[in-house]
Amino acid sequence: MSCSDGTIFIRSMLITTATILGIGILALPVKVSGSGFLPFVTTFGAALICQIMVILFLVELLQRTEAMMKLDMGGKSIFTEGETIPLTSNDTPANGASAEDVGLNSPTRLTSIGDVRRRGYSRETSEDCLNEADLLDAEGDFVPNLHTMARYFVPNAFFRNIFDFCVFMHFIIVMIAYALSASNAFGDLFGFDRQTITPFFVIPLAVIIIVFGEKLQNAVACMTFIKATLLVSMMCVVTYVASQVQHRQTDDWAHVSETFLIGTVSLGGSVNVLPVVYSSFTRTPKNIKSFRNGCVCGTIVCFGLNLIWTASVLMIVPQTAPQGEVSLQFAKHRHEISTIPLMHFLIANYPNYAFIGRVVSVFIIISVTVSFVALGLGLKHYLDGAVDTAIHELGYPETHEISVYSLWSRFCPTVISPMALFMQPDKSLISKKHASYLMYLLSFLTILTISLLFAHSLYVILDVFNSALLNIETGVFVAYMTYFTRLRPEEVSPVAIQLPRFLVKFGVVITSLYFGGAVAFDLFETLTNVYYKGSLQ
Repeated sequence: MSCSDGTIFIRSMLITTATILGIGILALPVKVSGSGFLPFVTTFGAALICQIMVILFLVELLQRTEAMMKLDMGGKSIFTEGETIPLTSNDTPANGASAEDVGLNSPTRLTSIGDVRRRGYSRETSEDCLNEADLLDAEGDFVPNLHTMARYFVPNAFFRNIFDFCVFMHFIIVMIAYALSASNAFGDLFGFDRQTITPFFVIPLAVIIIVFGEKLQNAVACMTFIKATLLVSMMCVVTYVASQVQHRQTDDWAHVSETFLIGTVSLGGSVNVLPVVYSSFTRTPKNIKSFRNGCVCGTIVCFGLNLIWTASVLMIVPQTAPQGEVSLQFAKHRHEISTIPLMHFLIANYPNYAFIGRVVSVFIIISVTVSFVALGLGLKHYLDGAVDTAIHELGYPETHEISVYSLWSRFCPTVISPMALFMQPDKSLISKKHASYLMYLLSFLTILTISLLFAHSLYVILDVFNSALLNIETGVFVAYMTYFTRLRPEEVSPVAIQLPRFLVKFGVVITSLYFGGAVAFDLFETLTNVYYKGSLQ
């Protein structure tokens, strides 16, 4: 797809915003009601820094993944268990320089763009010598994705499976949460039964995602602009009411841990969708920089909107109140989002602004719909990459076919033994297209089934399972893969846009500590709640 760098920047920013700015923003004021605003700003600021580092890491990893795919002509994974394949003699940098030095000092040796030998070019071919059509044609065969990234940069098969599990389950859980939120919003707005609405939300959107795929990116960007406009209009009214009420909120640092996990969720999740945007434009250095800057700006915009919304609600709705009265703490115990106590307060004290309730419902519907589609594109992109890898490693790359047995053994290895009794490995061949559609069907069917069976578990899904999976995936594994590429620079290809070494070292340390601490705290809090309260909450 041919795009100017300005278009890439805007699209990247809006799709990042669409992914991050979901229902998390509406839960924030309730979650931070115990700690207050200042402790929340502190933990949320740390989350912003770490999320920006993760985006910077991911952009570099996407380039390296694409470069390694181009070196690995046959599509086989570079890693076999316990060993790696170094660069070939043709890939050895000139003058005895290391591969990493070439990546840092020689912008013309662009593995992510110039390595198109299968088209008749050499690695020394300058980017300027290739026209855009050649670049697009060459890049069409090399679409980096999270699954392939793990195949290259996580050598241990066990940990690769953990990463794949975290990525896949994060997609499933968040899309379930969006399906439940949309059902609740439609039910409140039109008075329908909430469980009845769920299939009519999930099934049409799933069909649209599967049929149109990456073509939906511009539509997602436009709808994101609309939902951001609605949110800003809501904020204007809420901020005005806050200036009239001038309720004094209190800070309590003893409850700062309550803001920790929700902060990682409220700013996270974009990692799973960014590979879709990355694959949609010609990867020149200028375009990659625009893509990276757009993703960072989108994260900062979401950070600012979250802060404004949280501060405004805290200035209107009391944090605590006598039993039975409207308060954020009461809403927290009832597992409600902040708009519910906010609307009760406005109806009781400012009835002229009661229309905000309708605006909130419309915002939730648009927001979760856009976010559902954005994450659906990420899920589809991830599954496509996983099917491609499975065909090259376990199937028949020449005919683009794979047996159902082999496909199942890749995605569900723990249940393959019973399946072996009913099918033969070399039988039941299906094409790549049919294998992909099978994975789409199973994924969206899982989302629909769980949404119907656990229609009242939104809070638990968001606050417990999602945060743990997201923090393991983005913080622990992305940091590790980035560290791995610098630990063994001779085994990976240099790229066009590479981070300075000091920034990588600093980023790996802070993201590992921050997200690793979040995972440990999440596990500790969950076990404590189960032991003392007998539940996850």
